[in-house]
Amino acid sequence: MNPFLRILILTPTAFPSTTGNAMTVERWRRSLVKQGHAVRVLATEELDVSALQQRVSHLQPDLIHVHHAFRTGQFLFDPSIETVINGRPLIVSPGGTDIHLDTKTDGRRSIITRIFEKAKAIIAQSEEMTQRIIECCPGIQERIVVVPKSICWMGEGEFSLRKAGDCGPEDILFFFPAGVRPVKGNLEALLLLERVFTHRPSIRAVFAGSVLDKEYAARFEQEARRLRLFARWLPPIPPQAMRSAYQGADVILNGSSSEGLSNVLLEAKAAGKPILASNIPANRRPVLGDQGDLPAGLLYDLHSPDHFLRQALRLADDRELRKKLGQGGMDQAARMPGPEEEARGLIRVYEKALEKPLACYKSTVILAKSEEVKKMKKVTLLGILMLAIFLVHVSVASANKSEASIEGPADAVKGSEVTLRITATHNANTASHYTEWLKVTANKKEVARWDYTKENRPEGAVFTKEIKIKLTEDTEIVAESSCNNHGSKGPAKHKILVK
Repeated sequence: MNPFLRILILTPTAFPSTTGNAMTVERWRRSLVKQGHAVRVLATEELDVSALQQRVSHLQPDLIHVHHAFRTGQFLFDPSIETVINGRPLIVSPGGTDIHLDTKTDGRRSIITRIFEKAKAIIAQSEEMTQRIIECCPGIQERIVVVPKSICWMGEGEFSLRKAGDCGPEDILFFFPAGVRPVKGNLEALLLLERVFTHRPSIRAVFAGSVLDKEYAARFEQEARRLRLFARWLPPIPPQAMRSAYQGADVILNGSSSEGLSNVLLEAKAAGKPILASNIPANRRPVLGDQGDLPAGLLYDLHSPDHFLRQALRLADDRELRKKLGQGGMDQAARMPGPEEEARGLIRVYEKALEKPLACYKSTVILAKSEEVKKMKKVTLLGILMLAIFLVHVSVASANKSEASIEGPADAVKGSEVTLRITATHNANTASHYTEWLKVTANKKEVARWDYTKENRPEGAVFTKEIKIKLTEDTEIVAESSCNNHGSKGPAKHKILVK
């Protein structure tokens, strides 16, 4: 049985768009492709029913993952689309507006309910979202699967947020990254910060995001121009430079009236930056953490400008508080799953929906008899200590190994030339510790190789090479890199289907 899946993910917007939906799906795509699956992402906002029908017919996916039940799912009830779906399993991952806003409108609620009924599985990425889905649509609890969310920095590009915000070294910079639309509260947050500025002229604000609601964005632009003394509205920051942008901020601001699980909050925590966020259900746990955690930020009442002012002034005035909250965020982020673990969760959902295991994820489970269990409990302390020591050595060695990843198309026309981006990731690039080689094969034939020495090392600990290859048949690309001391983390695989 072919262990590789053809996965079609439908989403309202897709990378390189910087919306939350687009970034979430791109993270999934990269992680799934890294594990060897053929993944195609289509943005439904750029397609009509006829174009969508043609794409699905052409791709012939094994399953269809619908991200955002209303905005994407509404296309799937057209008779022509239902015909080409032809019994393929549907997986649905609802968005925040699905469960908090759209379910309050009868027509939209009906579409969401129908798409849930069609789905083999419904993916929730937080406990709060799970409960909200159950409240909105009782009777589907057994098909809800929690796949905890991860974050994935899209690159190591540089972006000087402080320069863009015209910030001096002592200014306190509030950063609000989000597309401009009412549910995000960009305009309301700007006007609230105006009050903070009257009390603390040293604050600055940078908003970065695309126009998602023209009328609302026009009002926001007008106010941003009026308040240019302390505020700037920038176009979306390139995804590969977002990590750098966060580092320039003092406080990350979220003013949403509705969220699923905000990418921005998770990224802020991973970047070690304190958060000021609206006190809505979906923001509470990401900001406050679990019992016993240090919080990652402060919450404010959306309906109380005075409360926002007090919380913002606390953050602006207290460097130690900002540092403490930033550390709390990093502590919480350290316990989050990585993209590969999130991808494995998705694959388990896909496997169940297809009602057959994938060969590459099969495992043999040996059930111990009760007598054997008793024996196992008698494992000596010495054995446990030896195992712990072994795992520490394995962990350190694994962390020092070089790892390759592949970016490229999921399918191509026969005879066409495609571009592949091969990235080697290592934790050092010194004369004594560096990536020694990077190689690429296509259907087991070597198509590219780079060798390095201590005198001629790679351009960085993380570096990317581009290659072009001509395709005449389904092709499996394999890339692998190796550290001069610790070796390789193993090959990365990417399958390209030829039509």
